[in-house]
Amino acid sequence: MSNKNKECENILKNFKSCLNEMCLPVLDPEVNNGFGKVETKFGILDVSVYVEIAYNSQNKIAKIKIDSSLSVDHMDTFIFLQVLNILNGQMMDIGHICLDPYCEDVFLQTSIDFSNQSFDRLMTLFILKRFLSQGHLFFRILREISQMQKCTFEVLDDNFKRLKDINGSGDETIH
Repeated sequence: MSNKNKECENILKNFKSCLNEMCLPVLDPEVNNGFGKVETKFGILDVSVYVEIAYNSQNKIAKIKIDSSLSVDHMDTFIFLQVLNILNGQMMDIGHICLDPYCEDVFLQTSIDFSNQSFDRLMTLFILKRFLSQGHLFFRILREISQMQKCTFEVLDDNFKRLKDINGSGDETIH
């Protein structure tokens, strides 16, 4: 086994341990030529969520991507892009929300650079928990918007008010 594969396996083993601690089901890691990934799947309300953590030992970066089964096909593209911009600006401090221009899937992504550091379990666990928490809120907001029971911007306003109440500080970021 090459050193690149061994390094990759160790990083993914640590990520798997973090996901286990978060009580998330973990699919076995795959490693090949210094590149590997670990995946988990779970549900938020009636939305299926898929998380992929991919590590490349060449550049020492772990990319984390959250995808969902949520469909917002009926939304006006311009308004939808405005919603994504607002959500990125107001609640995403670790990663960002992306829209795939080819298939219009919405996903969240972030990365952790290990080039100047070793795997810090506590920091990585914090980042994963925070990123998944932001993802949970994001998918809940999008689900509410997709049901079209309220104006899109009313839904955003209500959720940001709730965040403000939870924080107590008036800061609209998630802590």
